[in-house]
Amino acid sequence: MMKKTCALALAAVMLLSLPALAQDYGDTGEITVMSKDFSKTGTAGQTLYFSAADFEDYFEVLIPEPTEEPGEQSSEGPSEGPGAEPSEEPGDETVAPVYGGDDDGDDEGHTGPGLESITLTELPDETCGILRVGSETAAAGTPITDYGNLNFVPASDDACETTFSWKGTSDTGHTSETAGVVTLTLELPEPPPPVNYYADMTVHWAAPSANKFVDLGILVGEKIGGRRYFRPDMNITRGDFILLVAAALGIEPASTDVPYFSDYVPSYLIKISNAFHAKGLLNGVPAGGDLYELRYNQPLTRIEAFAVINNALELEDAVTQDLDQFSDAYDVPGWGLQVMKNMVGYKITVGSQNAHLYPNVPVTRGQAVVLLDKAYMELHKDEEEP
Repeated sequence: MMKKTCALALAAVMLLSLPALAQDYGDTGEITVMSKDFSKTGTAGQTLYFSAADFEDYFEVLIPEPTEEPGEQSSEGPSEGPGAEPSEEPGDETVAPVYGGDDDGDDEGHTGPGLESITLTELPDETCGILRVGSETAAAGTPITDYGNLNFVPASDDACETTFSWKGTSDTGHTSETAGVVTLTLELPEPPPPVNYYADMTVHWAAPSANKFVDLGILVGEKIGGRRYFRPDMNITRGDFILLVAAALGIEPASTDVPYFSDYVPSYLIKISNAFHAKGLLNGVPAGGDLYELRYNQPLTRIEAFAVINNALELEDAVTQDLDQFSDAYDVPGWGLQVMKNMVGYKITVGSQNAHLYPNVPVTRGQAVVLLDKAYMELHKDEEEP
């Protein structure tokens, strides 16, 4: 009975000693804590939020396992004699599993120390943005226990990259000696897919220019059954080209409604065609004597369209530009030679893929809107973007 009582007493003493061992992991001063580097990516112009896990996953606590005192015998077997396990040399220690951020994240259920607070040692570049705790600006050198409420507010809508440094402190009071570096990258958002206004231009090369002109209020297009159509591969008429140039390049109608041109001109074209003649943008087709015809419903050639654009933009002559790279440069009429040089020199046209200018070929509606888009950019090239 006496032996049984002693055994129970010894077991009780051992059980009572276990919590004390669990709480003594910080008493040796040999705990190592590490604050690691990590990165976060966000969208330019939008606040980037942190969570507590962002820092806890990159904070590591390494706890040395206690070693037996010299002469202490393991309960698992004899320390000497046949069958004994090799003993560690005095001073040897084994590092226990990492707490607070092991690589596989499988530290669930551990009872070791965790991250108590972080201290910022270097703040991010303010030209990129400001680091805050909640709504308050974060300060360097002050422990932050509410680190899960950290956020980064961009200084602008521009893309940028910056860094800040941090040191973690465990709930045992151990602080990492080396700071971890957090790299913040703010990227521009993906541009939204282009809006296509015309049912017949979903995959057409001229669609970007046509859609841009709709956004600018320059184009409307034909509307049938709730859908718009542009007819990009049809030849543009002289009348429609005049309207498009006027809208794109800001040419105001004349005040007089007496038509200058001798042939029939629809009422909606009279004032604007008079303005084109008065400004020297369009002379018309000679019809004998002093008479000139507009021929509003007929197509116009590429060189005729270039002449109108050249006159509307009042371009200085590109005297150094030659047309030697185009195999059909000889087809350009004499009166249009400088006009064509200007169009190439100012990059209103680059010719076709097979190095042709096709000066005497009718202009399609798709070609016209692309040419006018380039003319519009030339007209506004010195203006600041909003």
